[in-house]
Parts: sequence; C-alpha cells; structure tokens
Amino acid sequence: MGGGEGAAERGVKRGTKRELERAGVPKVEAEAEAEPEPEPGVGAGDGPGDEPRAVGPLSVSEAVLGDDFARLDAQLQRYFGPIPAGHEGRGRGVYAWAGSRYRLLRPVLAWLAWRHILFPERGRDVPFTVVNRPEGAEALSARREFEFSRVTRVMEDTMSVIRSPGARPRLVDRLGRRRGLEVELDLSVEEGGLRMRSTRLALRLRVPRLPMRWVPWVRRVHGVRGVRGAGTVSRIRHLRIPLPRIVTMTLDERAHPDDDGRQCVDVRLRAPLLGDVFRYLGEFDYGIVPVPAPEPVSLPVLAPEPLPKPEQLSSSGDSGGFPGTSA
Repeated sequence: MGGGEGAAERGVKRGTKRELERAGVPKVEAEAEAEPEPEPGVGAGDGPGDEPRAVGPLSVSEAVLGDDFARLDAQLQRYFGPIPAGHEGRGRGVYAWAGSRYRLLRPVLAWLAWRHILFPERGRDVPFTVVNRPEGAEALSARREFEFSRVTRVMEDTMSVIRSPGARPRLVDRLGRRRGLEVELDLSVEEGGLRMRSTRLALRLRVPRLPMRWVPWVRRVHGVRGVRGAGTVSRIRHLRIPLPRIVTMTLDERAHPDDDGRQCVDVRLRAPLLGDVFRYLGEFDYGIVPVPAPEPVSLPVLAPEPLPKPEQLSSSGDSGGFPGTSA
C-alpha cells in the first residue's frame, strides 16, 4: 500500500471514531464497532495475509510445556500452537534421508508399515506431506505420507495430554492405524527449537468380548473386572503391555537457518549397540488452511428394465412358468 493510500485510510478511521464519539458511543464500544470481531474460535492475524490464530483451548505442546512454550521460535509456535476450528495444518517438503540402513530389520519394518507406523523402504530426497488435525480438547492427529518412487508410505499418530491431580501434564503419542503403539514423550525447548524424547513404550491390544467360562478365576486384568460364571463376558477393551526400552525416539525441530518460513525436522530411533536403526530428516513449508469440504458422491442412476409383454411369456413354450424354463 502506498503512502497516500495509507494516510487516506488512517484519516477515514479517525473520522469514523470522532463521529462515534460525538454520538455518545464510549471509546471501547467505538473500537468494537469500527473493527469487525473475528469468527468464534478464530483470531485475527498480525497483519494482512496472516493465517488465523486459534482462540480457546491450548495445543498439546502448550499444555505440556507451559511457560516454556514462549521460548520457541515464532515459526515453531505457529506449528506447535493450536489450530482453529474448521482448519488443519498442512506441510510439504523433502526428506534428505528417510528409512533404515539395516536390511535385517526389513521384515519387522514391513509389518510396521502395514500398521502405518514405520516402513522398510529407504532413500534420499523423498517428498512428503503432513496433515495435522485437532481431535477435540488437547488432542492432535497427524498423517504423514512418504512418496517413494514405487510406493507411498503412511505414518499416523494421535497425541493426547494426560492430566493427573498434583502432577505435571504428560504427553502420550499413540501410533498406527489402530493407535496400537503407545509412546510417552518428554518435551523441552533448546535454543528456540523443540526436542521430544521417548521415555516409555507400551503395546495396546484390542481384546474382543470372549466368554470367560474356561477362566473362572479371572477377577481383574489391568483394572478391568471380569465376572465368573457360565456365559459371562469379559469387559476388557484394551490390554496395555509395557515394553522394554529397546529403542529411544528423539525428535528435533527448529526453524530453518535462512529464516525463509521453512522448518527442519530430524527424527531418530536409536537402539543400544546398533545406534540409529531408523531416521528421517529434512525441511518443509507449513501453513494453516480451512478443512476442504467433502466432495459430493454422485451415484449412477440405473434405468428400470422393461417388463416382458404377455405375448412374450406365451411364446416361450411354457403355459405358466418363467421365460426360458420348463414346467
């Protein structure tokens, strides 16, 4: 905007405020009428073309970090901050490296790929996309797609804040299509960047409703009570099995050194004696956009088949049966 246009606009605003003050409207109310309020759940940006800011509940990272969240770079505060209702976070970039350098782990990684947790492929300059969506209060789901030359691999997870009376909020990440792998994460801010480090691992298994007549002594499994007797049904829904810390996950995210709006991420899975067993690192752009409306599904309209005429039934050689059949 040029200097003359800016001055004219400021003059119009001052004139509007003077007219409202002459009419007896208080100053606070005048400012409220002169500037439209943001939509519920969406805050105005800091300037023209800025993305909307969420107004309301904290993000999962804000809830866990507390006052330390303000120490993050402004760009990372946008990424790890809350997402307004009706919006989602979308990022796209390139991983300089993605995968494992151990071929012996491919069978395990192939099974984890089916669960949307990891993948057996490896390569350089792998394009990827990430979509973050809020899932109610203090929960965030993410979907990452790694575009290899022959296949696109998917990683899914949902982060949730776990609160306990008298304790600091904890961040738990459940990974996979069925969120079957549970990882507890410790968050810290280091030189404006965010570091996540896994502290506990657990496997969550879905247990169906099974008759318990052959296990009459079952009373309680992980706090879920069973009932003795023929025909009784177990109330167990998820069985949580703690796992040893065979691997440790570390995530480092920071703003790009060129300060051009990109951000860098480095995720490592380390095992004792083996070192890095899985890693992906790269850079990407990120923005908050409205959730696209679902496309309408058009169903084909089938024309009804014409009914056979009476003369066609009589010419079939059958006195009272269906066409093409004999009595």
